[in-house]
Amino acid sequence: MRWPLQRKGALASLGVAIGLLGLVWQLWPRAPGVLIAVFLVGIPLTTFALVHRWVVRPVRELLDVFEDGRLLQRATHDREDEFGALGRACNRALGKLTALQAEAIDQSRELEWARERLRLEEDLKLANERLARRLREQEVLIELGRAFTATLELDEVVSTLCELVSTRLDVDEVVVLFHDVPKDELVVSAARGVPETVALLGLRFSTHDGIAGAVATSRQPVYAPDLANEPRFLKWNGRYELAAASMVACPIELEGVLLGLITFVRHRLDGFGPTEVKSLGIVATYAAVAIKNARLHHETVEMATHDALTGLLNRRAYFERMEREWSRSVRFDLWLTVLIIDVDRFKRVNDTYGHLVGDAVLEAVALTLAANVRDMDTLARY
Repeated sequence: MRWPLQRKGALASLGVAIGLLGLVWQLWPRAPGVLIAVFLVGIPLTTFALVHRWVVRPVRELLDVFEDGRLLQRATHDREDEFGALGRACNRALGKLTALQAEAIDQSRELEWARERLRLEEDLKLANERLARRLREQEVLIELGRAFTATLELDEVVSTLCELVSTRLDVDEVVVLFHDVPKDELVVSAARGVPETVALLGLRFSTHDGIAGAVATSRQPVYAPDLANEPRFLKWNGRYELAAASMVACPIELEGVLLGLITFVRHRLDGFGPTEVKSLGIVATYAAVAIKNARLHHETVEMATHDALTGLLNRRAYFERMEREWSRSVRFDLWLTVLIIDVDRFKRVNDTYGHLVGDAVLEAVALTLAANVRDMDTLARY
């Protein structure tokens, strides 16, 4: 099949050849040199003009379409030659590329929307988890408040604290230490989740060593994400090692007074988040209020029932105890023995050495008696 451009090229070449031959035929006898020059110049110029008109310009138009990069632009295709056919083919290709690009844009947008939905779903999931955790923490605080107001017994307060924190906040181990002010030491008073064979109760720690010392000094929570690599962890004085575990230690402090501290342990590395550390600090604050109230209640009861000097039961408490013991002895037909002990010439001690020495004598007598009676016996200052 012959294309229009081929026919045009052939006709143009034939026309140029005929024209040049006619010109040579007419002018050759008179000016052969001029004819040769015209022939040598005319043929290249004519060939260049034809090539530029039929080849270079259409090719440049096609190149401009592709180099511009805009797929919506189309090539000129109104010619009925090879370049017209090539333009139409290019336009079809550009149309397909445009459709593919539009499809790729749509797919990219859908993929981006899917990613955004997944990200939003993940964020929503994390937000729900945080909200559920905060709700659990708030519920625990409410339960702690109710439990602490239900009792003023220190042992019950500490036991409730350990149980609620362990079960509701998913804490594996909870240990409460009280501050022994005269000795400036921390004493383990309660523990939950720790193996009984470890026997932590009564264990003492200095307020200047280890994690406990850091908490007692800074009065701020201390978080140890990896106890195995925590140099401040004293392993409960070598009694209990934890391989893969993390700990939060919070001070039990109220009005600037250190009452003790509480430790929370999870059996996994980095088991506590920043929000949980703050929440556990709030739990410790609740515990400080409850412990302080329990101690005040105990001191009040002690003041109402015990002698301030000797620490023995006072006269009122003694008579209440005597009534119960008398009723029990009558009901079960048991012997009841009452001893009233007097310090001979005690007035002479006060008159000779003063009442401060007399008070010291009474304290010594009370301590001596307390060290030589059974737990079931009753001592009182009559």
